[in-house]
Amino acid sequence: MSRDLTAPAAAGLEGIEGLDADGSTFRTPADRLDGLVLGWARWYTRDLPREAAVDRVAELGSDLHEERASSGTAASRSILLRWLRGMPSDLAWRAARLRGVAIAAPRGTFPRMVPASANAAAALLVGWGVLVVGRTAPLIVGGSWFGAWDLVAATAVGLALAVAGAVLSLAPGRRWLGSLVLAVAAYLLLQHGSVAIATASTTVGSFVGSQPVQAGAVVDALTVAGVLGFAGLALWWAPLDRRHRAEVAR
Repeated sequence: MSRDLTAPAAAGLEGIEGLDADGSTFRTPADRLDGLVLGWARWYTRDLPREAAVDRVAELGSDLHEERASSGTAASRSILLRWLRGMPSDLAWRAARLRGVAIAAPRGTFPRMVPASANAAAALLVGWGVLVVGRTAPLIVGGSWFGAWDLVAATAVGLALAVAGAVLSLAPGRRWLGSLVLAVAAYLLLQHGSVAIATASTTVGSFVGSQPVQAGAVVDALTVAGVLGFAGLALWWAPLDRRHRAEVAR
């Protein structure tokens, strides 16, 4: 936790822990480590029921305080190791809570596991964009790119939007916006990125050239599924994000 001390008289400020010589507060390495651990907890509890998330973070904060009090100077090393070793358990705990929420949800409601899976879909979209850009960039730099330049522009913009959308979709209150950005990215990367890959790769280009109708149908189906999937998530997230912003404002 950050030391928030009342600035004393000017004399002897350098000797007071948590204050610079001018009396301004600063964060010690221990503060920063505790902040990272608590930030991790807030991240993996971000879209869980509020009560469960608050209890988890409060429990961790209490554990950090007790560790600092009992271990002294060795606390930071112990906390760091426990944090790194405990990450898989934290994610397993999160998955278990999400399953519990999905099972308890009323029949016909949108399961909470589906929005969680949207993070994986966003990661796949970003990965596809990196693959496309990584395959075409060397050809452009080497002067051997003979495809349309609008494909290059579309895939570059699509990758940038996919990264931005993936980041926004992790932030409570902005998940609807992230999903909308991902819907646009899905269109650019799936529709135009597929053509760019076919142009850059002889193997893919030969396959598409031999089965143009089937290949076009697959690309169109994936594009429609990606755009509608992310757009649907945006509609589902919108009221939840609005409720989250209202709670934060209170």
